[in-house]
Amino acid sequence: RASSSSSSAETAVARVAEGQILATMATALSAVVAWLVVTRSPAPPPYLVFREMVAGGVAAATAEFVLYPIEVLKVKRQTGATMVASDLWRRPGVVAGTSRALVYHGLRLGLFPAVKRLAPTEGGFASKLVVGAACGALGATLCNPLDLVKTRLQRDGDRYKNSVDAVIRVCRTEGPAALWVGAPAAVARAAAGSAGQLATYDSVKTTCLLRGDIGGNAAVLAATVASSVAYVTFAAPFDVAKARLMTGKTKDQSLGACLLAILRADGPRGLFAGWLPALLRLLPSTLVVFPLLERLRLFLGAGAF
Repeated sequence: RASSSSSSAETAVARVAEGQILATMATALSAVVAWLVVTRSPAPPPYLVFREMVAGGVAAATAEFVLYPIEVLKVKRQTGATMVASDLWRRPGVVAGTSRALVYHGLRLGLFPAVKRLAPTEGGFASKLVVGAACGALGATLCNPLDLVKTRLQRDGDRYKNSVDAVIRVCRTEGPAALWVGAPAAVARAAAGSAGQLATYDSVKTTCLLRGDIGGNAAVLAATVASSVAYVTFAAPFDVAKARLMTGKTKDQSLGACLLAILRADGPRGLFAGWLPALLRLLPSTLVVFPLLERLRLFLGAGAF
């Protein structure tokens, strides 16, 4: 009977559309944001770090949903999958993608200012690199199951019924440990990319504002563009390896072996496959995320980034 109940639950989950799951998530998140707005006074507001995390997560999840088709195109390019036009509007794995954006970016964008406040000021740019790498690695470690499901659905939108069904079926057929396949590559990518991006954004924005003749909006724009190039460049080799490991495109089981196989087969250029699509996907995303992040932080009472 227990087996029958489990099977019925899995069948029910499989019938739910990604859009329905996404709508439920949006409703719950709206309630959390409303509560934070109501409780933002007096200054400093309570639960400051949580507010910073929510601001970062909401900004990133918004950009993820809007620009998701470009992410699908990037993964198909990296893994050699056939491009299907319908995948651009079906958005396979969008629930896993927005959930990952909410948690992963919430952690790294929310914790970076908090941890930086505790770091010694004399550390300068090097200190920011370390803090950025640590925040990115933490978020990627916790979110690897969502990252794996998103990547698999982006490569093959018919592989699972929806994102939740994907998690259940991976656990049932491959074991829970399979949800962390490709984790070393994902964590290395996140650590490298976050180190470059967050340190660059913070440093460029601060430098522009200290000049005195550059306004706040222009400073955010300059920092966003510079940090996007830094992220894609720092993370590119690990991004390619992560996509291949998670989709089973390579026979290699370790990050190091996968990187060496790419170097042998395609040379150094292979480590940067999909660099331009990645930048084209990331730049529009960060042009949404960072300005929105700055405004959400103020709206929730957390102050500027």
